[in-house]
Amino acid sequence: MRMQPALVAAIAISAVPASLHAGDLAPPGPPGATMKTLDQVEPRIPVGPLTTPGDADSVYRIDQPGSYYLAGNVQGEVGKHGIEVLGRDITLDLRGHSVIGVPGSLNGIQMEFGVTSTSNIRLRNGTVRDFGGAGVYVDSAAAIPGRFEGIAAINNGGVGIMAFIASAIDCVAVSNGSLGIYLGRYSTATRCASNNNGGDGYFIEGSTILSDCVANANSGIGFNTVTGFGGQVLRNCIADFNDGHGFSLRSGAVVEGCVAIGMPASGQVAAGFRTAGDSNVFRDCVARDNTGAGFDLASGATLTGCSATTGAGPGFLLGASARVENCSANLNVGEGFVLADGGTITNSSSTNNAGDGVVLANHCTATGNTVVGNGASSAIAGFRIDGDLNRIEANRVGDNGRSYIFIGTRNIAVRNIGGGNLAAADLGIGNFFPGPTATPATAGPWDNLSH
Repeated sequence: MRMQPALVAAIAISAVPASLHAGDLAPPGPPGATMKTLDQVEPRIPVGPLTTPGDADSVYRIDQPGSYYLAGNVQGEVGKHGIEVLGRDITLDLRGHSVIGVPGSLNGIQMEFGVTSTSNIRLRNGTVRDFGGAGVYVDSAAAIPGRFEGIAAINNGGVGIMAFIASAIDCVAVSNGSLGIYLGRYSTATRCASNNNGGDGYFIEGSTILSDCVANANSGIGFNTVTGFGGQVLRNCIADFNDGHGFSLRSGAVVEGCVAIGMPASGQVAAGFRTAGDSNVFRDCVARDNTGAGFDLASGATLTGCSATTGAGPGFLLGASARVENCSANLNVGEGFVLADGGTITNSSSTNNAGDGVVLANHCTATGNTVVGNGASSAIAGFRIDGDLNRIEANRVGDNGRSYIFIGTRNIAVRNIGGGNLAAADLGIGNFFPGPTATPATAGPWDNLSH
C-alpha cells in the first residue's frame, strides 16, 4: 500500500524523542570575555618608580627579564641616564612616548656590561632627545645582541644611536652633537636616516649590512667605516650634502645601487666613494657633484654600471688592477678615468670632461670604449698613455683635444676609430699604432681608422 507524504511526515515527527526538543532559549546570564588580555598574551610591566626604580646614575633601571613599556614621557635629570638597561631578554616599548633629557644629563637609554651580561635587548617605538650624552648608548665592551625599531634620537649631545650585534630598523638620528648611528660588527641597518649630525652619518664596523639608508647634511662623512674593519654590504643607500666623503670604506665591501651627491659649499675636497683598502665591488652606483673624485678607490676595485658626473675632480681615480665595465664619466672638471697599473676598462664612456678622457699607467687594457668630447686644447687627449705595455683596441675616439698622447713606450693601439679631434695624435716613440687610414676598404686588419 502506498502511503501519502503528509502521513509519512506526521509519523516521523511523532517518533522524535521528547529529550531532543529545544531547551530554554533564555541565556543564563550576560556573555563573558572570550579573548585574552594583552597582559595574558604578553605580560608587560610599566616603567615607573615602583616597578623599575632608578639609582644614583639613572632615573629608571631595568635589570630583570621581561616586557616593559612607557605609560608617558620620561623626564631626565642632571647627572643621570634616563633609563638604564642591564640584563637579559628585555623588551622596552616606548609606545610613542619620549625620553627627554635636560642640560647636564647623561645618556638617554644606557645599556652596559655588568656582572650579568646584557643581551637580547629589544627597544622600539619612541623618541630619545635632548640628553647631554648619547641618545641610545651601548657600552662597546658589552657587544649586546638586540633589535632597535622605530627609534628617533634627536638633539642629543653625543652619538644618536649605538648598536652592537644588533638590527636597527626604521630608526632616525637627527641633529646630534656627534655621529648619528654607530653600527658595531655583525649588525644590520634597514630604512634608517641620519641627518644634520655633528659627525659622520654612520660609523660602521666590519661584517655589517645596510640597506635603504640615508645620510644627509652631516658634518663628517656620510657612511664611514672603522679603521681595521672591512666586509660591509651597502644596498640602495644615499649620501647627499655631507661635508666629507659620501662613502668611505675599507676592504672587501660590496656596494650596490648607492648614490653619493656632493656638497660643493663644504670647502672640503671630498669624494663620492672612497676606499682605503682593496678588493671592493661597486655595482650600479652614482657619484654626482662631488668636490673630489667621484670614485677614489684603492687597488683591486671592480666597477660595473657606475657613473660619475659633474664633479670637481676626476670621475674615476682607480688603484692598481681595477676592473671597469659599462661605466660612464661625464662633465667632470678633471679626467674621466684614471687607471693605475694592470687596470682594465671595457664598454665604458668618457665624455665631455675637461681633462683627459682615459689615462693609463702600465699593463692596462682598454677595449670597446667611447671617448668623445674631452678637453678643449691639444694638451688634452681622449687617451693619455703615461706608462708602458698597454693595449688600446676597438675604441671610438673623437672630438677631443687630441685623440692620443703617448708618453710611455711599447704600447699597442689597434682597430680604433676616430675623427674630429682638434690636433693629430702624439704617438711618442716605440709604440705600435698602425694607420690611421680613412679608407676602410684598403685598411689592414689591425689598422686604426680615421674619418
